[in-house]
Amino acid sequence: MLRTDSESVTSVLLQIFAFWGLPQKIVSDNGPPFNSNSYKQFCTFYDIVLAYSPPCHPQSNSQAERSVQICKKALLKICSSNQNVASNQWPVLISKFLLAYLNTPSTVTGKSPNQLLLSYSPRTLISNLHPKVESPVTATLPFKDGDSVNLKIGNSPILNGIVIRSLSPTRYHVSVAGIYKKVHLNQMSYAP
Repeated sequence: MLRTDSESVTSVLLQIFAFWGLPQKIVSDNGPPFNSNSYKQFCTFYDIVLAYSPPCHPQSNSQAERSVQICKKALLKICSSNQNVASNQWPVLISKFLLAYLNTPSTVTGKSPNQLLLSYSPRTLISNLHPKVESPVTATLPFKDGDSVNLKIGNSPILNGIVIRSLSPTRYHVSVAGIYKKVHLNQMSYAP
């Protein structure tokens, strides 16, 4: 951030909240923007609990301190190995570092930061080395080939059919008296 006054901080926080939603709690140091009345009013308005680390005690904020240490080491390595890089290439180098860092599993949790934040593992070059035998979409289909189903298509009476195959997670080929029909998941129910 170019400025670290409380208005600038709350503006950036609003951008983050717009995408990720409101947090329940914010842990921060005792810097001026976090002690201001406008920041406290902002957090009160959005029902966010404020927690402060003790002054002059960086160990209390160990997760943030560790992340800063990792980023500093990475930036030093990037700088030392890319001394003659054009200024427009720095965002690319930093993005490559973040792609690797945010998708590397932690030894404590066994999950990457992105996996914890997003509730799924984003696709990376390493994940491409181990393709899944069964795609997650086909693993969770509600109807399987050979299932007996009842169909309700428009105003016609209920028809009995057998699932031939899935066309997508929501569309199926169903055989009704030897005639194939393409039907949507909403038009099907299990036959007794």
